[in-house]
Amino acid sequence: MIELAVFDMAGTTIEEHGAVYEALRHAVESTGVTVDAQDLQTWMGTDKREAIDALVRLGGGTPDAELVERQYGVFRAFLKERYEEVPPQPIAQADKALAELRARGVKVALTTGFSADVALPLLASLGWSTGEGGNLDAVVTADEVVRGRPAPYMIHRAMEKTGVVDVRKVLVAGDTA
Repeated sequence: MIELAVFDMAGTTIEEHGAVYEALRHAVESTGVTVDAQDLQTWMGTDKREAIDALVRLGGGTPDAELVERQYGVFRAFLKERYEEVPPQPIAQADKALAELRARGVKVALTTGFSADVALPLLASLGWSTGEGGNLDAVVTADEVVRGRPAPYMIHRAMEKTGVVDVRKVLVAGDTA
């Protein structure tokens, strides 16, 4: 039996209308490089600072820590603006699916390539939370682990947070490899 269901946030449980793609593209291209659509797709599910670094390099730029941090700020500001224009919402029936899983005794965790300062307000805007009265058992953000996707660390961290120890009892679903 499945003890823990781990889902990605943007694009899997939350419809955010492509704002993450737009924000990441904008943050990278505002450095003067061009982002290939396939490269953008490849780096979508990863930690956004790591994605910015990689995409600037792929575009022919030479990023350093200062540039990555500055462009991460550009990413966050652009994303916040887009979310204010078109608020995210649960993907059709996602909130009901999460509730049904929990009602059946399956713990539910969300993972994301966002840092906590982006992810937690997004979840709050949907009324989703952990803790007493919350609809989630755990949330794991990219800044909690040494490496984001495709490394398994966010899944392992979700297991730690929920007390699940057997990987064979974990279901993972997302929209990127």
